[in-house]
Amino acid sequence: MSSRAAANEQLERILYILPRAAGDGVPIADLAAELGIGEEQILGDIQSVTARDFVNVSDQTTDIHVFLEADRIAVWAEGEF
Repeated sequence: MSSRAAANEQLERILYILPRAAGDGVPIADLAAELGIGEEQILGDIQSVTARDFVNVSDQTTDIHVFLEADRIAVWAEGEF
């Protein structure tokens, strides 16, 4: 698989995970089962999100907060998400 294809797949997973984990959160095992991947991949994808400083091309800034427990993840944002 090319690095571009792998990046596209990761982006698709992240765009699924973030809204799914919004609010009260979701068990990591549920996300892994829904996406057909291992829990380690979920954690790696979330690490990719939290490890980067994103370039903001708009005038709005949105802080994304991730709460990670041993078996559950919750995501919320200040402002528009």
